[in-house]
Amino acid sequence: MQRNILMAKLIFFIHGVAVRNSDYGEPLPRLIKKALNERNQESPYIHKGFWGHWSGGSDAVSSHIDHPSLKYQEARRGPLSRFMGDSLNYMNDDTGQQIRKMICDQIKQALKTYSNVREIYFVTQSFGTVILWDVLFSKRFKPSDPAWDIQTILSKHISLQGIVTMGSPVAFINMTFGTTPTDIRDNLCNYTRLGQPIIWLNFVHASDLIAYPLSPLLQGVDSRLITFEDVFTGNFNYSKQSIENFVKSNNLQFLISKNDDLKDATEILTDIFSQSSGQLNYFENSVIFRESLSLLPGIVSTPTAHMSYYKDPTVARRIAIMMHPYNASEIAQNTLNNVIARLNQVPGMTKIKSDFRRKVSQQLDFTDEVVNRFDLKDHCGSITLTKNLVQVHHVLVADRSGVTQFFGYVGLIHGQGLCNAVGKIQSEFGMR
Repeated sequence: MQRNILMAKLIFFIHGVAVRNSDYGEPLPRLIKKALNERNQESPYIHKGFWGHWSGGSDAVSSHIDHPSLKYQEARRGPLSRFMGDSLNYMNDDTGQQIRKMICDQIKQALKTYSNVREIYFVTQSFGTVILWDVLFSKRFKPSDPAWDIQTILSKHISLQGIVTMGSPVAFINMTFGTTPTDIRDNLCNYTRLGQPIIWLNFVHASDLIAYPLSPLLQGVDSRLITFEDVFTGNFNYSKQSIENFVKSNNLQFLISKNDDLKDATEILTDIFSQSSGQLNYFENSVIFRESLSLLPGIVSTPTAHMSYYKDPTVARRIAIMMHPYNASEIAQNTLNNVIARLNQVPGMTKIKSDFRRKVSQQLDFTDEVVNRFDLKDHCGSITLTKNLVQVHHVLVADRSGVTQFFGYVGLIHGQGLCNAVGKIQSEFGMR
């Protein structure tokens, strides 16, 4: 496919803390390109910004944590020290300026390499969302800071069309930056071009304790400047179920009795609450212990959830739609696909695949009773629910041209279930 020279797009990634390899973020770039390719849309250029080699000495500090009295040495040397070291380094004026200069230079290099780019989209994760927020909206920088160069590029040389934040702690860290709604509004006025609002998606995994919604910080921002959405992903927390099952199995007392750290903790708590150290049941029922256990699943699952965005097809699909919104035909087809998917989930549903039966279904027998018929939204087609002489329910989905896209029936015992399902489809997908 020949690239459209006038409308070439660039995705610029900004990673978070504890990243030491420039080849990060997989497989999200491939998933984005796959989602676009499935819709016959042009793939963007992709450039991964990288600032992880500027550790500011945090790696050197963590490498010397080998005193035998220190526990959890692997955690001290690993992601924990890198997270603390990298984030605190950025807060240092000199180090932060160096990191912003790296990102600025890389943006300039990407635009030089892809000289036909006219639109840029930022995809950021973890502390990378903080850096982007700081660069785009903060008024705390000196005139010599590279952040001003980035702002100039976005306001004069290229159109900022989209922002993606994943696993973002901005809601908390902005208390340090002090960025105000007025700062956000003023800078968005400079970035918004082509008469279109900037699209912003903020992904929050349900089990990611680092990720928070950004909508409270963006309330009141003119919709002509930005269209914003907190997108919540993830659902079931396996760690939570494991902890709950563990507590219910009465293994908690055994664990305390065999673990020196927990025994020490229980002795301290018995002193505080004046309880006998032998009354271990107390700790199972105490507020402190129950609250601690309720936090444990989140602590355990956060590392996996915090990195899950890079592997989530839903994230990739939403980014693809942000870059190339659905046209009317695609919207109509998606509605049809969703309706058909719902019908396929109806208990007892039997799909009639025969071409002959499908042709017959387009001219339903005049003796069949029409139970319900309605047009679908987006002008994509219609649904007809019928009941024949022996009380068997049939359902037919036709596209806007009247061509059958789905035809099926259920047995007598599932007739009411199909009627209920069609009613729900009507309330969600029917024309209003």
